[in-house]
Amino acid sequence: MNWKVLLTVLFFCLASTATYGKASQSNQIEPVNFSNYLTVCDGCLQSGLTYAYTVPAGKRLVIEYISVEVDNIAVGDSVDVSVYTTVGTEGVRHYLGVAEPIVRSKIDNFSNPYRSVSRQVKIYADPETPVSLHANRLSRVGETLVRFSFSGYLEKTK
Repeated sequence: MNWKVLLTVLFFCLASTATYGKASQSNQIEPVNFSNYLTVCDGCLQSGLTYAYTVPAGKRLVIEYISVEVDNIAVGDSVDVSVYTTVGTEGVRHYLGVAEPIVRSKIDNFSNPYRSVSRQVKIYADPETPVSLHANRLSRVGETLVRFSFSGYLEKTK
């Protein structure tokens, strides 16, 4: 066998092993999706903190996308939505913005107006800490339902 061919084969074998080693390191992350909801009661301007998720021990949560739908909202009302996480010893409020109206024709008399907000984010939460939800609104009319959906990943802490 030609020594150049042998070196080429050896190079490709070692190169693929190195690549595989790097790929196995990236398996340290675990995709995660979760959702939860809260209500703003009739006569109330804000919800209490609602716990949506607790980060498992030994892992850090990285949230990459959040989607929020607000149901049963009065015409002309707006809802501010926030997520709270903990990094180190600090609790951090992440303001997602105001849920905007969805302009659609009403399908039937049972359809309620709703609004939504979604954000691509990079939000962190430390191991064994909660991810909490909060909402404020302008009007005290009716009970408003706020649904949150999250996607991201867990990574092992060192």
